[in-house]
Amino acid sequence: SYTFHTHIVTRTRIHCAGRTNNLTTSYHFDPTATLVSTSIAPPLGAARRHGLRRLLLHLRQRTVTAMPARRHQTHYTQTQCYARAIEVANTIIFEAANGPAHIGALIMTVIMIIHVRSKFTAVGRKEILTFFYFYGLLTICSLVVDSGVAPPGSGPYPYFVAVQLGLVSSTCICLMINGFVGFQLYEDGTTLSVWLLRVCSTTMFLISFAVSLLTFKGWAGLGPGNTVGLFVVVYVFSAIFIAVYVVMQILLTLGTLQERWPLWHITFGVLALVIGQVVLYVFSDTICNGVEHYLDGLFFATLLNLLAVMMVYKFWDAITQEDLEFSVGQKQNNWEVKELLPEEDRRTMNWLLWQLPIFILVIWLFTAYMSHTFPALAGKRICLLIAHPDDEAMFFAPTLLWLARPALQNQLLILCLSSGDADGLGHIRKQELRKSALALGVTSSEHVVVIEDAKLPDSMAATWDAKLISSILTRYFAPALAGTPATAPPPANIDVLITFDHEGVSGHPNHVALYHGAREFLRQLMQRHTGWECPVKLYTLRSHHVVRKYSSVVDSVLTIASAVFQTKEKGQFPTPLLVVSGPQGLRKAQRAMTEAHKSQMRWFRWGWIGVSRYMVVNDLQKVKKV
Repeated sequence: SYTFHTHIVTRTRIHCAGRTNNLTTSYHFDPTATLVSTSIAPPLGAARRHGLRRLLLHLRQRTVTAMPARRHQTHYTQTQCYARAIEVANTIIFEAANGPAHIGALIMTVIMIIHVRSKFTAVGRKEILTFFYFYGLLTICSLVVDSGVAPPGSGPYPYFVAVQLGLVSSTCICLMINGFVGFQLYEDGTTLSVWLLRVCSTTMFLISFAVSLLTFKGWAGLGPGNTVGLFVVVYVFSAIFIAVYVVMQILLTLGTLQERWPLWHITFGVLALVIGQVVLYVFSDTICNGVEHYLDGLFFATLLNLLAVMMVYKFWDAITQEDLEFSVGQKQNNWEVKELLPEEDRRTMNWLLWQLPIFILVIWLFTAYMSHTFPALAGKRICLLIAHPDDEAMFFAPTLLWLARPALQNQLLILCLSSGDADGLGHIRKQELRKSALALGVTSSEHVVVIEDAKLPDSMAATWDAKLISSILTRYFAPALAGTPATAPPPANIDVLITFDHEGVSGHPNHVALYHGAREFLRQLMQRHTGWECPVKLYTLRSHHVVRKYSSVVDSVLTIASAVFQTKEKGQFPTPLLVVSGPQGLRKAQRAMTEAHKSQMRWFRWGWIGVSRYMVVNDLQKVKKV
């Protein structure tokens, strides 16, 4: 007989609770025990040591095939990229972003169950409720497994995973049987119908649970090296169940219903499910690396699976307007009562309108939290270059609030190239700018400079000269440039210059001129200093089309998602720079406009501070070539 054991000595670098620990860890793994000795150097507290032990086992995964002692080999599957864990009360919680997604799915499931239960005479009411009950149980179990409530490597862990896979199979077969209810092969809601559904679902649960556990434990000829049975039972059978349900609903819609629009619910549901699986199994590592391990494909797969389940509910709700015995009219339509459609549509619309603000609020708060963990500028001398007083509040408020945080130790300066005297209120607007800057985090009114030059008028018809803007920037930020020899690096008393991009956000020609003037300034800095690195980095605020421009907090999701696919740079001057203000930051930005810039508060500016993305979201891009 063989003695199964493996001795492994590794040196591992782990990011845990915001700290990085270099550990020399010695494991002695015995497949007959859940966790054996672990020695960690340097010594840590008991709670920290326990948390790191759980994290190390999570990284190594549970799929371990022990080899005979004479070979001294171990085979296991290691995650290439995984979402960051967080530490709460000395307990490490895995997949921190996926936890709120599961909780949101549970809330939506409860809401759908309540609405299904309110339709007392609907066809297939009890059957579809059983499906949502199974999905709710699956979500709870997934939350336990994904968050590490049952720690990877612990004794109960394989049992929880087996329960999770069993619930996947039972949920899918329950959905398939619901697909036959509409054909009235037997009367819905009866003991036969309900118990047939329950028995089939329970049986599939037991089969999947048994195969999973036998595979995890290496019993009955199965094992981590022989997973064909597990794959067939969990994945192949589940795919067949879902495919049968989809085909049945298409046949029901085309053969029984007069309306065809319920097919859109099926289409969207299938697309959501397929995209979720592709994201999880194909693009998870790409997403994980793209957002610096804060998310992975599991988060998006959870949300897309929830969307697919919601489409199942919407399809059922669309075709079950009333029960058969209440149908009226000349045509035999078992699924629709024309007279009740307006009321039902109104109820559905009210439900969606009630859900939408909650969903938007949750996503906004999450993205606002995530943005504060992204790379930032720290310890830099930063100048915000604007064209008019109120530009700092209308466009750059999130950036100023973000960079002005004391922990970053930045020095902020605002340089405004006109007093906005188009209406003869220049002297008032200068004071308003200083008041607004203080509200947005600038430490002193002396750090706000306003230029008054007749060649730089506040006008939509005026095109400012880029060389004039460059000369002003040189006078303020590189006064010793002319006297610096070409063999020395170009001098500058700022590190970062922030302004509009080439579209100027609103298209104002004064905004666009700032971009060209800033680039001309950088060219002048480097004109005689070839071979040196430019001492000033230029960041521009990205312009977006009108739909995104007026999408307020909704655009926070699009901004974070689009950043996943952008080329990123780290270091002292990272790019892109993403900022999403939370409710407190949004309120500060709004007050900077309403209380400081009172002379500019026209009706359209009230609309701007209410629906503009730039009051909430800023995405800055570093200009590489000047």
